Amino acid sequence: MRRVFSATKIPLFIAMVLACASPLGAEELVIPQPQQVQSAIEHYVNDAKASPGVVVGLVQDGQRQLYSHGESGRSDLSLDGDTLFEIGSITKVFTGLLLADMVQRGEVGYQTPISELMPAEYPLAEAVGAITLEQLATHTSGLPRLATGFGPVMRAVFSSDPYAGSTPGEIFQAVAQLADYQLNEKGEFAYSNLGFALLGQLLAIAADSDYENLLEQRVLVPMGVPEIALGPGLADQDRFAQGFNRGRTAAHWNMDAYTPAGGLVASANQMLDFIEANLAPELLFVSEAQRPTGPSTDTRQRPLGIGFAHREIGGQQLLWHNGGTGGFRTYFGFAPELDFGIVIVTNGTGNADALAESLIRSDAPGPDPYQRSWFGILTAMLGVLIAPLTLLAGALGKEKAARPGRRAQDRFDLMVLIAAAGMMLVISRLSGDWISIPFSLWWLGAVVSLAATAALLRTKFAGRLWRTGGPWSLLGRALSVLFCVLVIVAFI
Repeated sequence: MRRVFSATKIPLFIAMVLACASPLGAEELVIPQPQQVQSAIEHYVNDAKASPGVVVGLVQDGQRQLYSHGESGRSDLSLDGDTLFEIGSITKVFTGLLLADMVQRGEVGYQTPISELMPAEYPLAEAVGAITLEQLATHTSGLPRLATGFGPVMRAVFSSDPYAGSTPGEIFQAVAQLADYQLNEKGEFAYSNLGFALLGQLLAIAADSDYENLLEQRVLVPMGVPEIALGPGLADQDRFAQGFNRGRTAAHWNMDAYTPAGGLVASANQMLDFIEANLAPELLFVSEAQRPTGPSTDTRQRPLGIGFAHREIGGQQLLWHNGGTGGFRTYFGFAPELDFGIVIVTNGTGNADALAESLIRSDAPGPDPYQRSWFGILTAMLGVLIAPLTLLAGALGKEKAARPGRRAQDRFDLMVLIAAAGMMLVISRLSGDWISIPFSLWWLGAVVSLAATAALLRTKFAGRLWRTGGPWSLLGRALSVLFCVLVIVAFI
């Protein structure tokens, strides 16, 4: 029985490049010590303000240690090894394992072109159709990072849950619409969520199943991690942390058809179970997925496995991946020769990779302390002070007669004032430095603004005309209102 000890949207390609910046021979892979871990996570939460909470899990020689600090974001949920987090792109490792399993079974091959598996109603250009499953799994297919169709773009602009509602057909259509010249250079590293989403959906077609059931039956259950949830909607809500983005609460991301690229939800303990299954692989497909598929090149700085990223630290091999969604950042890695693994799960959008590096690399500094953004603070004031004060001034100010040659204010002027104040509230919510200023102040500004708007409409609106001035004046004010409303709708 294992012993458990408890203690209180960087992208993958960037992290791989940064990992090469250290002088050769200057780094060493180290096993973090308890005081080092506790000090690092306190700095991460209290000084770097990278996340409201963090859980770090370590395993070596079958023995675990768990460390946590901060808050889950919910008053009814403590932060520990069983708290659930969105693990984002770490999901890609699981999809890579599924590919390795299906290759072992003879259902597909690493060199199977996607044209053999795509539904017939989605014809592909020649070079696009020749993309192999291994190229999808190693980000060397040439596919763009994301789909660029109307639906995906609209969700990205108008939704805080940008993948919700996506379908396999949408992914197939996005790939079918690509011309050969639109691909990046095949064989060169180009991170692609679209590529991994496509991989998962094609594997489901090959197995005559859906991705979620296939992953559970072929990977999660055999590897001893059946309780890892295949999306926020399937996770135990009583144990699910609240995510945050720069001090604001963030919506959970329901990845739907993009689940193979980033949809799983897991706890630190579940990820430690997964790491242990990788450290001592009893299943052939697990060992197969861990193999590097090619050497480093000028643009691909580390060998890639089937879903895993590989790197060397002080002569020790580390297999790893990171993840991020709208309100979570995560990291996991393991060194087979040291029988050591680490997982970091956080409910914020700070740099979890930097925390991991500071723990496992002898020469890596920790995350820098948080520096207040005066621009962000001033932007926050748009919503906290300027928007409600502007509306109150309009509601409480005495009406003055129009000066000679100047038109009287009409209802469109009041609509411009209200729409502009609403836009200021939205901009301040998105761009304010809510790590330095409590986000509750934004709500205070919003409530006062709503009250001021009601007073403005009650005391002023009825007594004004709809139209004063000429058609150009009317058009200008109408366009001003339309612009403000579009900003509000797009980013609310």
